[in-house]
Amino acid sequence: MTDSPKNTPSWFDPVSNKNDAGLWAAWVLLGLAITAVITLVVIALTPIQDSGERKSLASEASQGSRVVRQEIVVKSSAIQPRIITVSAGSRLLLSVKNDTSETIELQLAKKTSDPIEPAGTALFDAGVINTNQSGWLNVDGASDQMRSFSVRVEGSSTESSSEKDDLPLDRSDRLRDPGPGFQAKSATFEGAGAENTHRERLVISKEAAEVFPGLKQQRILVNGKVSPDPVRGKPGDKFETTVVNKTGAEYRLDVQGVDSGAIVTVPAGEEKTYTFSFNKPGTWMYRGVPASGDASIVESFSGAVIIEVPGAPAVDSDLVLVASDIFIGPEIVSPLQNDIRLGQADLAAFNGIPNQYDHRPIQVERGKQIRVWLVNIGPVGDLSFVIHGTTFEDVYQDGRISNGDGRSAVSLQPGQGGFVDVVFEDQGKYVFENHRLVSSYRGQHGVFEVT
Repeated sequence: MTDSPKNTPSWFDPVSNKNDAGLWAAWVLLGLAITAVITLVVIALTPIQDSGERKSLASEASQGSRVVRQEIVVKSSAIQPRIITVSAGSRLLLSVKNDTSETIELQLAKKTSDPIEPAGTALFDAGVINTNQSGWLNVDGASDQMRSFSVRVEGSSTESSSEKDDLPLDRSDRLRDPGPGFQAKSATFEGAGAENTHRERLVISKEAAEVFPGLKQQRILVNGKVSPDPVRGKPGDKFETTVVNKTGAEYRLDVQGVDSGAIVTVPAGEEKTYTFSFNKPGTWMYRGVPASGDASIVESFSGAVIIEVPGAPAVDSDLVLVASDIFIGPEIVSPLQNDIRLGQADLAAFNGIPNQYDHRPIQVERGKQIRVWLVNIGPVGDLSFVIHGTTFEDVYQDGRISNGDGRSAVSLQPGQGGFVDVVFEDQGKYVFENHRLVSSYRGQHGVFEVT
């Protein structure tokens, strides 16, 4: 056995130290303790994914909430899935993937996620869910409700709304080529003519009809059409209108702009004739609704009444665009009642069918004066009508004509109407839409093709 080097302390020499076994054991324990401390520090400084997850996990343990983890993907055109269903009292943790080039925030009711960078992911603690909630994106500090989603509670009054999740309601579904057999409703119509008495026959029925190619819904039709042809006349003209009610329910008919007899009743299964007179010019509407029930907003029939405006500039042709909101239920079923009460329309349209004039553009001639009559039937969405690439020559709104003066948009609330005159100087395609972009996204969008 050799002596320890002179510069080696005696306590380090296992031979010279009498308590060498105990000291080595102490060193082992000290090493383990240091390792444990380092491990705890690393864990404490490393986020799980989100500081909110640690808090939520602790809260889950204390509250005993059932945890639901759901992956949600934000794309440039939509949020997927559109509807998330949980049981009441569940704590919802959303794993959000930002599949866009924008920095986004996800908002659900009053809760907002941290900013999520492009191509980034984050965990969003939505909290305990006890009621149905609506969610959407925030981009650059502004809400983008065209990309929205819903959280539904099982057993709630709107649980059946989840049945819509399998329906083709996304914009990409509506913009698919409908095929050569698809015909858009004509937007053109003839003038009032010289006669002073007009006889109209309105046959009302409830049938399964296409909302757009590929999706059918129970709808109220007038003469077999979702959007009936407009009624047109001159101030002082009389309209002898026969209503044939084949819906099986009593309906009330409300006609705007008439001097008397504005509301009449049409019993189920009966045929009645009413006479109306319009003494004031303008763009009006009529609506028939069931005598009772929440569905009256959407289980209704409606159409435009156009009374020519004396002194209005002459035009080469007239078009009409009737704006409306569409509520959807499970296929071949009436719309969901809670969506109606909350005013949560699924789609929007000009002349009854969403995006129809994207597939079949409205044909107009270059250099011609075109009058576009507008009626916003609603019932929930405002209309801000705009044609991109041109401005209006004349505008009729609120009972008076004014020079367009470069105006490019006209705003109409539900129940309002008017017209805009426009001349297209160049050939090409001109987009028109509701500049309330959530309604444009839902289907109030189309194209004028100028030749």
